[in-house]
Amino acid sequence: MKRRKATKQQRVATFKLWALPASAMPVVAACAYLFWKGAAINWLYAAGALLATMIWAYLLGEGLSRLRSCKFRWIGYLLGLVAISVAPAIAVAYAATGTFSWDIFWAAGPVCLISAGILRAKNARDIEAPKRCTSFMYSIEVILPLAFVGVCSVIGILPMHTIILFMTTPITVALARTMKRGVKEGAGPIVDLDTRTVNFLLIFSGLLTASLVAAKFLF
Repeated sequence: MKRRKATKQQRVATFKLWALPASAMPVVAACAYLFWKGAAINWLYAAGALLATMIWAYLLGEGLSRLRSCKFRWIGYLLGLVAISVAPAIAVAYAATGTFSWDIFWAAGPVCLISAGILRAKNARDIEAPKRCTSFMYSIEVILPLAFVGVCSVIGILPMHTIILFMTTPITVALARTMKRGVKEGAGPIVDLDTRTVNFLLIFSGLLTASLVAAKFLF
């Protein structure tokens, strides 16, 4: 009884709100990347577009997270990734610069992947029966972004000092292990995993943004 009550409270606490950081953080990373590259940015347009996309994500977030039937679950993840993360990053980058800048996904892409992890963690908690494939895909969504940024840093696509993001490695490992526990023990261990993934998203995107801005002024 207590477990059900706790789960219900957690669902209410994260209702729709997970979509706000999931949509905003890829945009912030994209703008930081454009700033580092020296693009001419209209910050007023960027702020307006960011606000609009966050409202869009808020309205769509819960509806997309409910597309979780066995037959069409992959559609929910795909639509969630595009509508909540990818589309806002493209839209705001275009509003801020007046051109489509696909290279923003060197920075925004890893953040978008973590946003997909938030949706997966939320669905896994709500259906109360996470599977092994869910755990595997979630692990990719929270660990691959670190590897991606590391490779981009080494080959020069991103500033070298963005490897500071590897400080978050213990967090990613802990998140992946929690999802694995959910497969073995049910929804109990992952009752707050979506919230923890949101926190990881904020930390990851914050460090990435700070690294890109610092690279503009200091290196």
